[in-house]
Amino acid sequence: MKTDFLCRTEAPVVQTRAGKVRGFYQNGVYQFRGIRYGSAGRYMSPKPAEPWEGVKDALVWGYTAPTPQESGISDDFLISHRFWPQREDCLNLNIWTPQLDERAAKPVMVWLHGGGYYGGSSIEIIAYDGDNLALFGDVVVVSVNHRLNHLGYFDLSSFGERYKNTGNLGMEDLVLALQWVQKNIRAFGGDPDNVTIFGQSGGGAKVITLMQTPAADGLFHKAIVQSGVGAGLGELPKTRYDVPIAKKMAEALSGDENNIACLETVPLAELQKAYMDAFHSLDLSFMDLVGYGPVANDWYLGDPEEVGFTEHAKTIPLIVGTVCAEIGYRGKLPDRETLSESDTMKYLADEYGNEHAKEIFDAYQAAYPGNAPIYALYLSNRLGSLDFCRKFAEVASAPVFNYNFALTFPFDGGTPAWHCAELPFVFHNADKVPLCHFPGAAVVEETMSRAFVNFARKGDPSGGSVGGWPALTQETENTYVFDLHSSPRTGYDRKLLEMIAKYQKPRSYAL
Repeated sequence: MKTDFLCRTEAPVVQTRAGKVRGFYQNGVYQFRGIRYGSAGRYMSPKPAEPWEGVKDALVWGYTAPTPQESGISDDFLISHRFWPQREDCLNLNIWTPQLDERAAKPVMVWLHGGGYYGGSSIEIIAYDGDNLALFGDVVVVSVNHRLNHLGYFDLSSFGERYKNTGNLGMEDLVLALQWVQKNIRAFGGDPDNVTIFGQSGGGAKVITLMQTPAADGLFHKAIVQSGVGAGLGELPKTRYDVPIAKKMAEALSGDENNIACLETVPLAELQKAYMDAFHSLDLSFMDLVGYGPVANDWYLGDPEEVGFTEHAKTIPLIVGTVCAEIGYRGKLPDRETLSESDTMKYLADEYGNEHAKEIFDAYQAAYPGNAPIYALYLSNRLGSLDFCRKFAEVASAPVFNYNFALTFPFDGGTPAWHCAELPFVFHNADKVPLCHFPGAAVVEETMSRAFVNFARKGDPSGGSVGGWPALTQETENTYVFDLHSSPRTGYDRKLLEMIAKYQKPRSYAL
Protein backbone atom coordinates (compact mmCIF):
# COMPACT_ATOMS: atom_id res chain seq x y z
CA MET A 1 0.00 0.00 0.00
CA LYS A 2 1.34 3.42 -0.96
CA THR A 3 1.98 5.62 2.09
CA ASP A 4 2.07 9.36 1.63
CA PHE A 5 3.64 11.37 4.43
CA LEU A 6 4.10 15.06 5.13
CA CYS A 7 5.61 16.78 8.15
CA ARG A 8 7.74 19.78 7.26
CA THR A 9 8.72 22.86 9.19
CA GLU A 10 6.03 24.87 7.41
CA ALA A 11 3.30 22.25 7.04
CA PRO A 12 0.89 21.08 8.14
CA VAL A 13 0.60 24.01 10.57
CA VAL A 14 -2.71 25.32 11.92
CA GLN A 15 -3.35 28.56 13.77
CA THR A 16 -5.42 28.06 16.94
CA ARG A 17 -6.60 30.81 19.29
CA ALA A 18 -3.64 30.12 21.62
CA GLY A 19 -0.96 29.62 18.97
CA LYS A 20 0.20 27.55 16.02
CA VAL A 21 0.40 23.74 16.08
CA ARG A 22 2.14 21.41 13.65
CA GLY A 23 0.78 17.96 12.87
CA PHE A 24 1.48 15.46 10.12
CA TYR A 25 -0.30 14.07 7.06
CA GLN A 26 -0.47 10.36 6.34
CA ASN A 27 -2.68 8.16 4.17
CA GLY A 28 -5.13 10.92 3.37
CA VAL A 29 -5.59 12.23 6.92
CA TYR A 30 -4.05 15.12 8.84
CA GLN A 31 -3.27 14.18 12.45
CA PHE A 32 -2.61 16.43 15.43
CA ARG A 33 -1.76 14.75 18.73
CA GLY A 34 -1.64 16.01 22.29
CA ILE A 35 -2.87 19.58 21.70
CA ARG A 36 -3.18 21.30 25.07
CA TYR A 37 -6.67 22.74 25.58
CA GLY A 38 -6.28 23.70 29.24
CA SER A 39 -4.45 23.35 32.52
CA ALA A 40 -5.52 22.96 36.15
CA GLY A 41 -4.10 22.87 39.62
CA ARG A 42 -4.89 19.77 41.65
CA TYR A 43 -8.56 19.79 42.75
CA MET A 44 -9.07 23.15 41.00
CA SER A 45 -11.25 24.11 38.03
CA PRO A 46 -9.50 24.08 34.65
CA LYS A 47 -8.44 27.18 32.74
CA PRO A 48 -7.86 27.60 29.00
CA ALA A 49 -4.35 26.89 27.76
CA GLU A 50 -1.96 29.82 27.96
CA PRO A 51 -1.03 31.35 24.56
CA TRP A 52 2.41 30.55 23.15
CA GLU A 53 4.81 31.99 20.61
CA GLY A 54 6.05 30.16 17.55
CA VAL A 55 4.88 26.70 16.47
CA LYS A 56 4.22 23.82 18.88
CA ASP A 57 4.62 20.27 17.63
CA ALA A 58 1.47 18.15 17.91
CA LEU A 59 3.15 14.95 16.75
CA VAL A 60 3.07 12.82 19.91
CA TRP A 61 0.19 11.72 22.14
CA GLY A 62 -0.20 13.84 25.26
CA TYR A 63 0.05 12.51 28.81
CA THR A 64 -2.98 10.56 30.03
CA ALA A 65 -4.80 10.92 33.34
CA PRO A 66 -3.20 9.18 36.35
CA THR A 67 -4.96 6.27 38.01
CA PRO A 68 -4.24 5.02 41.55
CA GLN A 69 -3.45 1.51 40.26
CA GLU A 70 -1.60 0.08 37.29
CA SER A 71 -3.70 -1.26 34.43
CA GLY A 72 -3.65 -4.95 33.55
CA ILE A 73 -3.53 -6.63 30.16
CA SER A 74 -6.40 -9.10 30.54
CA ASP A 75 -8.52 -9.56 27.40
CA ASP A 76 -6.00 -7.61 25.32
CA PHE A 77 -6.52 -10.01 22.44
CA LEU A 78 -10.24 -9.21 22.44
CA ILE A 79 -9.66 -5.46 22.32
CA SER A 80 -6.07 -4.28 21.85
CA HIS A 81 -4.74 -1.63 24.26
CA ARG A 82 -2.06 1.04 24.25
CA PHE A 83 -0.37 2.05 27.51
CA TRP A 84 1.10 5.53 27.83
CA PRO A 85 2.80 7.74 30.45
CA GLN A 86 0.45 9.35 32.97
CA ARG A 87 0.68 12.82 34.49
CA GLU A 88 -1.70 15.28 36.11
CA ASP A 89 -0.93 17.64 33.22
CA CYS A 90 -3.30 15.69 30.98
CA LEU A 91 -5.73 18.22 29.48
CA ASN A 92 -5.03 17.53 25.82
CA LEU A 93 -6.87 16.37 22.73
CA ASN A 94 -6.19 14.71 19.38
CA ILE A 95 -7.59 15.57 15.94
CA TRP A 96 -7.90 13.64 12.70
CA THR A 97 -9.18 15.50 9.65
CA PRO A 98 -9.21 14.83 5.90
CA GLN A 99 -8.95 18.53 5.01
CA LEU A 100 -7.39 21.69 6.46
CA ASP A 101 -9.73 24.30 5.03
CA GLU A 102 -11.83 26.68 7.09
CA ARG A 103 -14.53 26.51 4.41
CA ALA A 104 -14.82 22.70 4.53
CA ALA A 105 -17.34 22.68 7.41
CA LYS A 106 -17.23 18.93 7.93
CA PRO A 107 -19.22 17.22 10.72
CA VAL A 108 -17.23 16.96 13.96
CA MET A 109 -17.29 13.81 16.09
CA VAL A 110 -15.86 14.24 19.60
CA TRP A 111 -14.96 10.94 21.30
CA LEU A 112 -15.24 10.46 25.08
CA HIS A 113 -13.31 7.39 26.18
CA GLY A 114 -14.49 4.58 28.43
CA GLY A 115 -13.14 3.37 31.75
CA GLY A 116 -15.95 4.71 33.90
CA TYR A 117 -15.04 7.94 35.63
CA TYR A 118 -12.03 6.08 37.03
CA GLY A 119 -9.60 5.06 34.28
CA GLY A 120 -8.90 4.85 30.58
CA SER A 121 -7.64 7.46 28.14
CA SER A 122 -8.29 8.86 24.68
CA ILE A 123 -5.67 6.50 23.22
CA GLU A 124 -5.92 3.48 25.55
CA ILE A 125 -7.69 1.31 22.99
CA ILE A 126 -6.11 1.01 19.54
CA ALA A 127 -9.57 1.08 17.97
CA TYR A 128 -10.04 4.66 19.26
CA ASP A 129 -7.67 5.97 16.56
CA GLY A 130 -9.68 8.32 14.36
CA ASP A 131 -7.79 8.18 11.07
CA ASN A 132 -9.94 5.56 9.33
CA LEU A 133 -13.23 7.06 10.54
CA ALA A 134 -12.20 10.55 9.40
CA LEU A 135 -11.28 9.26 5.94
CA PHE A 136 -14.24 6.90 5.57
CA GLY A 137 -16.86 9.37 6.78
CA ASP A 138 -15.28 12.62 5.58
CA VAL A 139 -15.58 13.94 9.14
CA VAL A 140 -13.31 15.55 11.72
CA VAL A 141 -12.64 13.26 14.70
CA VAL A 142 -11.54 14.61 18.08
CA SER A 143 -10.63 12.57 21.17
CA VAL A 144 -10.12 14.05 24.63
CA ASN A 145 -8.13 13.33 27.78
CA HIS A 146 -9.42 14.68 31.10
CA ARG A 147 -9.01 14.13 34.83
CA LEU A 148 -10.38 10.93 36.34
CA ASN A 149 -11.03 9.14 39.65
CA HIS A 150 -10.34 11.19 42.80
CA LEU A 151 -8.39 13.76 40.77
CA GLY A 152 -11.49 14.54 38.74
CA TYR A 153 -14.50 13.44 40.81
CA PHE A 154 -13.59 13.83 44.49
CA ASP A 155 -16.42 15.64 46.30
CA LEU A 156 -14.60 17.84 48.82
CA SER A 157 -17.35 20.48 48.89
CA SER A 158 -18.03 19.95 52.59
CA PHE A 159 -14.52 21.30 53.29
CA GLY A 160 -15.27 24.78 52.00
CA GLU A 161 -16.15 27.00 49.04
CA ARG A 162 -12.71 26.43 47.49
CA TYR A 163 -13.76 22.86 46.74
CA LYS A 164 -17.36 23.59 45.71
CA ASN A 165 -17.38 21.66 42.43
CA THR A 166 -14.54 19.19 42.95
CA GLY A 167 -17.00 16.33 42.35
CA ASN A 168 -17.31 17.46 38.73
CA LEU A 169 -13.83 18.58 37.73
CA GLY A 170 -13.45 15.89 35.07
CA MET A 171 -16.67 17.10 33.48
CA GLU A 172 -15.47 20.71 33.72
CA ASP A 173 -12.44 19.56 31.71
CA LEU A 174 -14.72 18.13 29.03
CA VAL A 175 -16.76 21.33 28.87
CA LEU A 176 -13.54 23.29 28.41
CA ALA A 177 -12.48 20.88 25.64
CA LEU A 178 -15.83 21.38 23.86
CA GLN A 179 -15.39 25.15 24.19
CA TRP A 180 -11.96 24.71 22.57
CA VAL A 181 -13.62 22.82 19.72
CA GLN A 182 -16.13 25.62 19.22
CA LYS A 183 -13.36 28.23 19.01
CA ASN A 184 -10.82 26.29 16.96
CA ILE A 185 -12.24 23.40 14.96
CA ARG A 186 -13.10 25.47 11.89
CA ALA A 187 -9.35 25.87 11.26
CA PHE A 188 -9.11 22.05 11.09
CA GLY A 189 -11.91 21.79 8.51
CA GLY A 190 -14.72 21.18 11.02
CA ASP A 191 -18.12 22.78 11.48
CA PRO A 192 -18.59 24.10 15.04
CA ASP A 193 -22.33 24.18 14.40
CA ASN A 194 -22.44 20.42 13.75
CA VAL A 195 -20.72 18.66 16.65
CA THR A 196 -21.64 15.15 17.79
CA ILE A 197 -20.32 13.77 21.08
CA PHE A 198 -20.07 10.00 21.34
CA GLY A 199 -18.69 7.64 23.95
CA GLN A 200 -18.74 4.05 25.13
CA SER A 201 -19.22 2.70 28.68
CA GLY A 202 -18.01 5.49 30.99
CA GLY A 203 -17.73 7.66 27.90
CA GLY A 204 -21.41 7.06 27.19
CA ALA A 205 -22.23 8.00 30.77
CA LYS A 206 -20.24 11.23 30.28
CA VAL A 207 -22.32 11.98 27.18
CA ILE A 208 -25.48 11.75 29.32
CA THR A 209 -23.85 13.88 32.03
CA LEU A 210 -23.00 16.62 29.51
CA MET A 211 -26.61 16.64 28.35
CA GLN A 212 -27.57 17.46 31.95
CA THR A 213 -24.92 20.18 32.35
CA PRO A 214 -26.10 23.71 31.44
CA ALA A 215 -22.50 24.87 30.93
CA ALA A 216 -22.34 22.47 27.95
CA ASP A 217 -25.54 23.69 26.30
CA GLY A 218 -24.87 24.71 22.72
CA LEU A 219 -21.40 23.13 22.62
CA PHE A 220 -22.68 19.99 20.84
CA HIS A 221 -25.72 19.20 18.75
CA LYS A 222 -26.13 15.40 18.67
CA ALA A 223 -25.12 12.59 21.02
CA ILE A 224 -24.38 8.84 20.90
CA VAL A 225 -24.40 6.67 24.04
CA GLN A 226 -22.72 3.26 23.61
CA SER A 227 -23.24 0.87 26.54
CA GLY A 228 -23.40 3.91 28.80
CA VAL A 229 -26.72 3.36 30.58
CA GLY A 230 -25.49 1.51 33.66
CA ALA A 231 -22.21 0.93 31.75
CA GLY A 232 -23.01 -2.79 31.60
CA LEU A 233 -22.08 -3.25 35.25
CA GLY A 234 -25.46 -2.91 36.87
CA GLU A 235 -26.34 -0.54 39.67
CA LEU A 236 -23.53 1.75 40.81
CA PRO A 237 -23.22 2.46 44.54
CA LYS A 238 -25.46 5.20 45.91
CA THR A 239 -23.30 5.86 48.97
CA ARG A 240 -20.18 7.97 48.48
CA TYR A 241 -17.13 7.88 50.74
CA ASP A 242 -15.39 11.06 49.62
CA VAL A 243 -15.28 12.66 53.09
CA PRO A 244 -13.97 9.68 55.11
CA ILE A 245 -11.41 8.90 52.40
CA ALA A 246 -10.25 12.53 52.29
CA LYS A 247 -9.89 12.67 56.08
CA LYS A 248 -7.89 9.46 56.18
CA MET A 249 -5.65 10.78 53.42
CA ALA A 250 -5.09 14.08 55.23
CA GLU A 251 -4.34 12.26 58.48
CA ALA A 252 -1.80 10.01 56.78
CA LEU A 253 -0.13 12.84 54.88
CA SER A 254 -0.08 15.60 57.52
CA GLY A 255 -1.20 14.16 60.84
CA ASP A 256 -4.38 16.28 60.73
CA GLU A 257 -7.54 14.82 59.21
CA ASN A 258 -8.93 18.32 58.62
CA ASN A 259 -5.88 19.56 56.73
CA ILE A 260 -7.44 18.92 53.33
CA ALA A 261 -5.22 21.57 51.75
CA CYS A 262 -2.26 19.21 52.09
CA LEU A 263 -3.80 17.01 49.39
CA GLU A 264 -3.14 19.77 46.87
CA THR A 265 0.62 19.87 47.31
CA VAL A 266 2.07 16.46 48.17
CA PRO A 267 3.82 14.54 45.38
CA LEU A 268 1.42 12.50 43.27
CA ALA A 269 2.93 9.14 44.26
CA GLU A 270 2.33 9.89 47.94
CA LEU A 271 -1.21 11.09 47.20
CA GLN A 272 -2.07 7.94 45.25
CA LYS A 273 -0.73 5.68 47.99
CA ALA A 274 -2.69 7.58 50.64
CA TYR A 275 -5.83 7.26 48.53
CA MET A 276 -5.53 3.51 48.07
CA ASP A 277 -4.60 2.98 51.74
CA ALA A 278 -7.71 4.92 52.78
CA PHE A 279 -9.82 3.00 50.31
CA HIS A 280 -8.67 -0.37 51.63
CA SER A 281 -8.93 0.69 55.28
CA LEU A 282 -12.63 1.36 54.72
CA ASP A 283 -13.02 -2.12 53.18
CA LEU A 284 -14.69 -0.73 50.05
CA SER A 285 -15.53 -2.74 46.94
CA PHE A 286 -14.49 -2.61 43.31
CA MET A 287 -17.76 -0.89 42.50
CA ASP A 288 -17.02 1.79 45.09
CA LEU A 289 -13.68 2.36 43.38
CA VAL A 290 -15.06 2.74 39.84
CA GLY A 291 -18.37 4.22 40.98
CA TYR A 292 -16.93 7.68 41.51
CA GLY A 293 -18.72 10.03 39.18
CA PRO A 294 -20.29 13.46 38.90
CA VAL A 295 -22.07 15.06 41.84
CA ALA A 296 -25.48 16.64 41.29
CA ASN A 297 -25.53 20.33 42.21
CA ASP A 298 -26.29 23.65 40.51
CA TRP A 299 -23.57 22.92 37.90
CA TYR A 300 -24.57 19.35 37.00
CA LEU A 301 -28.31 18.90 37.38
CA GLY A 302 -28.35 15.13 37.97
CA ASP A 303 -29.13 11.76 36.41
CA PRO A 304 -32.04 12.25 33.97
CA GLU A 305 -33.61 8.99 35.08
CA GLU A 306 -33.86 10.46 38.59
CA VAL A 307 -34.50 14.17 37.98
CA GLY A 308 -35.78 14.19 34.40
CA PHE A 309 -34.15 15.48 31.23
CA THR A 310 -33.26 19.16 31.03
CA GLU A 311 -35.15 21.25 28.51
CA HIS A 312 -32.03 21.55 26.39
CA ALA A 313 -31.32 17.80 26.55
CA LYS A 314 -34.76 17.17 25.06
CA THR A 315 -33.65 18.92 21.87
CA ILE A 316 -30.56 16.71 21.28
CA PRO A 317 -31.00 13.84 18.76
CA LEU A 318 -29.76 10.63 20.37
CA ILE A 319 -28.47 7.17 19.54
CA VAL A 320 -28.46 4.82 22.55
CA GLY A 321 -27.42 1.19 22.38
CA THR A 322 -25.70 -1.83 23.86
CA VAL A 323 -23.88 -4.98 22.84
CA CYS A 324 -25.57 -8.31 23.35
CA ALA A 325 -23.25 -9.60 26.08
CA GLU A 326 -21.73 -6.58 27.89
CA ILE A 327 -20.01 -7.77 31.08
CA GLY A 328 -20.62 -11.48 31.53
CA TYR A 329 -19.33 -14.97 30.99
CA ARG A 330 -17.04 -14.45 28.03
CA GLY A 331 -14.29 -17.02 27.81
CA LYS A 332 -15.61 -19.09 30.72
CA LEU A 333 -17.86 -21.59 28.96
CA PRO A 334 -16.21 -24.13 26.64
CA ASP A 335 -17.77 -25.09 23.29
CA ARG A 336 -20.73 -22.77 23.66
CA GLU A 337 -21.93 -23.38 20.12
CA THR A 338 -22.09 -27.14 20.66
CA LEU A 339 -23.50 -27.32 24.18
CA SER A 340 -26.34 -29.81 24.47
CA GLU A 341 -29.76 -28.54 25.43
CA SER A 342 -29.55 -30.26 28.81
CA ASP A 343 -26.16 -28.64 29.61
CA THR A 344 -27.46 -25.26 28.46
CA MET A 345 -30.47 -25.68 30.75
CA LYS A 346 -28.16 -26.29 33.71
CA TYR A 347 -26.39 -22.98 33.14
CA LEU A 348 -29.68 -21.13 32.68
CA ALA A 349 -31.11 -22.73 35.81
CA ASP A 350 -28.09 -21.61 37.81
CA GLU A 351 -28.60 -18.03 36.62
CA TYR A 352 -32.40 -17.74 36.55
CA GLY A 353 -33.71 -20.62 38.68
CA ASN A 354 -34.84 -24.12 37.75
CA GLU A 355 -38.45 -23.06 37.28
CA HIS A 356 -37.56 -20.37 34.74
CA ALA A 357 -34.76 -21.98 32.70
CA LYS A 358 -37.00 -23.49 29.98
CA GLU A 359 -39.00 -20.30 29.68
CA ILE A 360 -35.81 -18.28 29.15
CA PHE A 361 -34.48 -20.90 26.72
CA ASP A 362 -37.57 -20.69 24.53
CA ALA A 363 -37.82 -16.91 24.67
CA TYR A 364 -34.19 -16.53 23.62
CA GLN A 365 -34.63 -18.84 20.66
CA ALA A 366 -37.66 -16.84 19.57
CA ALA A 367 -35.84 -13.50 19.84
CA TYR A 368 -32.48 -14.63 18.43
CA PRO A 369 -33.13 -17.53 16.04
CA GLY A 370 -29.93 -19.28 15.04
CA ASN A 371 -27.98 -18.16 18.12
CA ALA A 372 -27.04 -20.60 20.87
CA PRO A 373 -29.52 -20.17 23.78
CA ILE A 374 -26.59 -20.16 26.22
CA TYR A 375 -26.18 -16.52 25.14
CA ALA A 376 -29.23 -15.71 27.26
CA LEU A 377 -26.70 -15.50 30.09
CA TYR A 378 -25.14 -12.43 28.55
CA LEU A 379 -27.99 -9.92 28.22
CA SER A 380 -27.13 -7.63 31.12
CA ASN A 381 -28.27 -4.11 30.40
CA ARG A 382 -30.20 -3.90 27.16
CA LEU A 383 -33.48 -3.49 29.07
CA GLY A 384 -32.07 -0.41 30.83
CA SER A 385 -31.04 1.03 27.48
CA LEU A 386 -34.53 0.56 26.07
CA ASP A 387 -36.18 2.07 29.12
CA PHE A 388 -33.86 5.08 28.89
CA CYS A 389 -34.85 5.53 25.24
CA ARG A 390 -38.53 5.29 26.07
CA LYS A 391 -38.27 7.90 28.83
CA PHE A 392 -36.50 10.23 26.41
CA ALA A 393 -39.06 9.62 23.65
CA GLU A 394 -41.90 10.46 26.05
CA VAL A 395 -40.67 14.01 26.70
CA ALA A 396 -38.22 15.00 23.96
CA SER A 397 -38.75 16.93 20.75
CA ALA A 398 -35.66 15.24 19.25
CA PRO A 399 -35.62 11.61 18.04
CA VAL A 400 -33.90 8.72 19.78
CA PHE A 401 -32.53 5.70 17.93
CA ASN A 402 -31.80 2.38 19.66
CA TYR A 403 -29.35 -0.34 18.58
CA ASN A 404 -28.08 -3.73 19.71
CA PHE A 405 -24.68 -4.94 18.51
CA ALA A 406 -25.48 -8.66 18.43
CA LEU A 407 -22.58 -10.07 16.46
CA THR A 408 -21.14 -13.47 17.40
CA PHE A 409 -17.37 -13.70 16.91
CA PRO A 410 -15.77 -16.99 15.74
CA PHE A 411 -13.59 -17.27 18.84
CA ASP A 412 -13.56 -19.88 21.64
CA GLY A 413 -16.45 -21.77 20.17
CA GLY A 414 -18.47 -18.65 19.55
CA THR A 415 -18.24 -15.43 21.57
CA PRO A 416 -21.14 -12.96 21.53
CA ALA A 417 -20.27 -9.25 21.46
CA TRP A 418 -18.77 -8.17 24.78
CA HIS A 419 -18.36 -4.75 26.37
CA CYS A 420 -16.17 -2.79 23.86
CA ALA A 421 -16.61 -5.28 21.01
CA GLU A 422 -18.29 -2.75 18.69
CA LEU A 423 -15.50 -0.15 18.91
CA PRO A 424 -13.44 -1.35 15.91
CA PHE A 425 -16.59 -1.30 13.76
CA VAL A 426 -17.69 2.17 14.86
CA PHE A 427 -14.24 3.63 14.10
CA HIS A 428 -13.81 1.63 10.88
CA ASN A 429 -10.76 0.04 12.50
CA ALA A 430 -11.51 -3.67 12.15
CA ASP A 431 -8.23 -4.03 10.27
CA LYS A 432 -6.36 -3.01 13.45
CA VAL A 433 -7.85 -5.75 15.65
CA PRO A 434 -6.89 -9.41 14.97
CA LEU A 435 -10.19 -10.79 16.24
CA CYS A 436 -12.12 -8.74 13.66
CA HIS A 437 -10.53 -10.50 10.67
CA PHE A 438 -13.36 -12.91 9.81
CA PRO A 439 -15.73 -13.35 6.85
CA GLY A 440 -18.39 -10.65 6.86
CA ALA A 441 -16.56 -8.28 9.23
CA ALA A 442 -16.11 -5.67 6.51
CA VAL A 443 -19.86 -5.57 5.87
CA VAL A 444 -20.63 -5.07 9.57
CA GLU A 445 -17.96 -2.37 9.75
CA GLU A 446 -19.31 -0.54 6.70
CA THR A 447 -22.85 -0.58 8.09
CA MET A 448 -22.07 0.52 11.63
CA SER A 449 -19.57 3.23 10.68
CA ARG A 450 -21.99 4.48 8.03
CA ALA A 451 -24.82 4.71 10.54
CA PHE A 452 -22.75 6.76 12.98
CA VAL A 453 -21.44 9.05 10.23
CA ASN A 454 -24.93 9.52 8.80
CA PHE A 455 -26.16 10.53 12.25
CA ALA A 456 -23.27 12.94 12.77
CA ARG A 457 -23.96 14.53 9.41
CA LYS A 458 -27.74 14.91 9.55
CA GLY A 459 -29.14 13.62 12.84
CA ASP A 460 -30.54 10.43 11.24
CA PRO A 461 -28.52 7.19 10.94
CA SER A 462 -30.53 5.95 7.94
CA GLY A 463 -29.15 5.81 4.43
CA GLY A 464 -26.65 3.97 2.28
CA SER A 465 -25.73 0.50 3.50
CA VAL A 466 -27.77 1.08 6.68
CA GLY A 467 -31.08 1.35 4.86
CA GLY A 468 -33.89 2.58 7.07
CA TRP A 469 -33.40 2.93 10.83
CA PRO A 470 -36.63 4.18 12.40
CA ALA A 471 -36.56 6.08 15.68
CA LEU A 472 -37.86 4.46 18.85
CA THR A 473 -41.18 5.99 19.89
CA GLN A 474 -43.64 5.67 22.76
CA GLU A 475 -45.69 3.33 20.60
CA THR A 476 -43.01 1.36 18.75
CA GLU A 477 -39.87 -0.20 20.26
CA ASN A 478 -37.65 -0.03 17.19
CA THR A 479 -34.10 -1.39 17.43
CA TYR A 480 -31.44 -1.63 14.76
CA VAL A 481 -29.56 -4.93 15.19
CA PHE A 482 -25.98 -4.99 13.94
CA ASP A 483 -24.79 -8.47 13.01
CA LEU A 484 -23.92 -10.33 9.81
CA HIS A 485 -27.41 -9.47 8.53
CA SER A 486 -27.99 -6.04 10.08
CA SER A 487 -31.54 -4.73 9.99
CA PRO A 488 -34.16 -2.83 12.01
CA ARG A 489 -36.49 -4.89 14.22
CA THR A 490 -39.43 -3.99 16.41
CA GLY A 491 -39.95 -5.25 19.98
CA TYR A 492 -38.21 -8.47 19.11
CA ASP A 493 -36.73 -9.30 22.54
CA ARG A 494 -38.90 -7.33 24.99
CA LYS A 495 -40.51 -10.45 26.51
CA LEU A 496 -37.12 -12.11 27.00
CA LEU A 497 -35.58 -9.01 28.59
CA GLU A 498 -38.41 -8.60 31.05
CA MET A 499 -38.00 -12.21 32.18
CA ILE A 500 -34.26 -11.76 32.58
CA ALA A 501 -34.74 -8.62 34.65
CA LYS A 502 -37.23 -10.43 36.85
CA TYR A 503 -35.36 -13.67 37.39
CA GLN A 504 -31.64 -12.87 37.16
CA LYS A 505 -29.63 -13.32 40.33
CA PRO A 506 -27.54 -10.35 41.59
CA ARG A 507 -23.89 -10.38 40.52
CA SER A 508 -20.77 -9.15 42.25
CA TYR A 509 -17.60 -8.03 40.51
CA ALA A 510 -14.14 -8.68 41.89
CA LEU A 511 -11.34 -6.16 41.40
